[in-house]
Amino acid sequence: MASNKQPASKKLQTLLSLYQSGQFESAFPLAKALTKKFPNHILAWKIISGIYRQTQKLPEALVAMQRVVKIDPSDAAFHNNIGTVYLDLLKNEQAQASFEKAIKLGYSGAYKNLTVALVRMNKADDLRVVQEHFIKNEPDSISHYLHLATLVGSNYEKAEAVYKEGLAINPNNTELSIALGEHYRSQGKFVEAKAILSTALAANPGSLMVPMTLMLANTLFVLGENDKAKEYLDRLPDNPKTSGIALTIEMEGGNKKTILERLYKNIDKGFNDCVIGSQILRLNIIYGLRLGNPFCNDPLKFAAMTNLNTRYNFQSLFVDPVKRILDSNSLAYKQQSLLSNGIQTSGNIFKSADRVVELIHIEKIIRTEIDGYYNEFKNSNEGFIKNWPANYQLYGWLISMKSGGQLGRHFHENGWLSGSIYINIPPKKQADSGNLVLSQCYDMDEIECGTKADKIIMNVETGSFCIFPASALHHTLAFESDEDRIVLAFDVIPIT
Repeated sequence: MASNKQPASKKLQTLLSLYQSGQFESAFPLAKALTKKFPNHILAWKIISGIYRQTQKLPEALVAMQRVVKIDPSDAAFHNNIGTVYLDLLKNEQAQASFEKAIKLGYSGAYKNLTVALVRMNKADDLRVVQEHFIKNEPDSISHYLHLATLVGSNYEKAEAVYKEGLAINPNNTELSIALGEHYRSQGKFVEAKAILSTALAANPGSLMVPMTLMLANTLFVLGENDKAKEYLDRLPDNPKTSGIALTIEMEGGNKKTILERLYKNIDKGFNDCVIGSQILRLNIIYGLRLGNPFCNDPLKFAAMTNLNTRYNFQSLFVDPVKRILDSNSLAYKQQSLLSNGIQTSGNIFKSADRVVELIHIEKIIRTEIDGYYNEFKNSNEGFIKNWPANYQLYGWLISMKSGGQLGRHFHENGWLSGSIYINIPPKKQADSGNLVLSQCYDMDEIECGTKADKIIMNVETGSFCIFPASALHHTLAFESDEDRIVLAFDVIPIT
């Protein structure tokens, strides 16, 4: 017969120890047995719900969590936890109700989670109430504007409006100005980015000067204002990022003496990232040099491809969620001068609130594949392997092309590794239609690239997973089809 007495403290300590050490197979039956003998023992129910959550059994977790708040309706933090499970299950109305209950019970931490639910449901009036709470009750309201803008980032106009509203209350705030500047840049609106960054930098010459000045210099470079860009770069401390941009500007000027002076300076200082890696590859070809490359001497040798169809249900885990996202009509797109007859999403698709649930399994799989890639090459002496980042974030975007579409030669200057997952590759009318090409076609026309340069052509198909050092120059070949060619591209960006 069930009892409401307390279990022995030793048994509770054993249960807690098993749970905290991740021994769920042992902890679960012990917790279940305790709830049968002590049906109102809240710790056992919390552990059961925690195990269900950890093992992605969310409906079962929800049942156990509801039992917890039935025993103790005043547990505000647990009402918040219930809301997060509802979010994971895409039950946004129920999530809203749980977060509002947590807030009513005094748990202010639920406000940010409530924002996620409200953004998903496009409840502008309720969002305004939350926003006013932050402005009124939290002096550091800047973080709320940044958070809200990130959540609505898939809607370019809404995100811009959030940044501008924050700047109206906090004129020339450096964090908001940088965020809005980057937002403009992601849309190809470099003139607007220049304006907001210049104004903020003039008003705040010290605070966050380095990232703002670097972004402004990069923006000026894109706009062709190289002398002005150099002027801003000269204000900054010498580091791989600033020196890499400075060398890129020198390379556009075409003065061999100053180009090589800057290059040797960067090498002597031990700078090492994909930008200097790509620059050395290019300058070795242009000037017939044989400089060693601190990042990767031959990125083509480190290109890898596998087919995810052999290990995963590609249709349900990749194709279906990506197509739901593309069909949602809530995406923002960026201008991409190298892309013809196609569209590219703006911002990091892994960070948008209404994409997280759709892409959570994809992100986990990508990280697993990255681990496998490292293990394959871990004995290499190449710099990008020896200096493998301890922590990194994934930055992803979608590219959808129609018949005739292609993507010009480029590399990803912010990445350590670059990769792509081929969500849909139409049937090929020619052998190389729509394929991925990695090459050393620097400063070559199409004929030279096709006949003289070192290159590899990766014969991609639906389900292909490609990954390579971010310094590798790459492009895609044109294709003809009534179907769209859909790719999820990503960069591995070190967190320092």
